[in-house]
Amino acid sequence: KLTLAVVWQLMRADVMKFLAELDMDEKDIRRWANKKVAEGGFPHLQIGSFRDPQLRNGVFILQLLRAVAPECVQADEILPGKNASECKLNAKYAISCAHKCGCRTFTTWEDIVEVKPKMLLVFVGTLMARSQGK
Repeated sequence: KLTLAVVWQLMRADVMKFLAELDMDEKDIRRWANKKVAEGGFPHLQIGSFRDPQLRNGVFILQLLRAVAPECVQADEILPGKNASECKLNAKYAISCAHKCGCRTFTTWEDIVEVKPKMLLVFVGTLMARSQGK
């Protein structure tokens, strides 16, 4: 448990430093994500916050990944997310695609399915940094 606590604190410090480097707040990152997804052809997929239950199915995240790194996401692999199994598969695929496009992420598929706002903020922030070449 102590090792896990130390690892968590190191991860948290890294994430906080990373977000500070972006010099943006949650609103700016959310606005950017909504804009990218809309530009990608999905204007109906918009989130109001990183607590939005719509994030649970992974579709928004995958469409954002497609907008940022189209070479890393196959559109036919994105499931509608109508049940828990599809949500889980989408979330796992999103993590895999993020790694494939070179994003540093501590987010797990469980964080997506459980809609953990801080982890989702960090995940989307990493995608934003990647799209800006940081």
